[in-house]
Amino acid sequence: HRDLHSFPTRRSSDLIYQILSEEGPLSASQLVQTIRDEHGIPVNVTLLALKNDDRFREVDGDTYTLAEKQRERQPHQQ
Repeated sequence: HRDLHSFPTRRSSDLIYQILSEEGPLSASQLVQTIRDEHGIPVNVTLLALKNDDRFREVDGDTYTLAEKQRERQPHQQ
């Protein structure tokens, strides 16, 4: 995932990861709107990050979640 070329794309990717970690699965439209509104990153940059970062996977068409390998690295909550 660190092969993403520009700083805005890497920043957007990190924000997507943070949001999905906190909120759970979300649609691409919810993610891009949140990142655009709260951080000023353009929609196309966030979509590029979403599609090209292996930390995320698409489920149910337009809904994204964290890839399983990332979830396993997280400490289990008790």
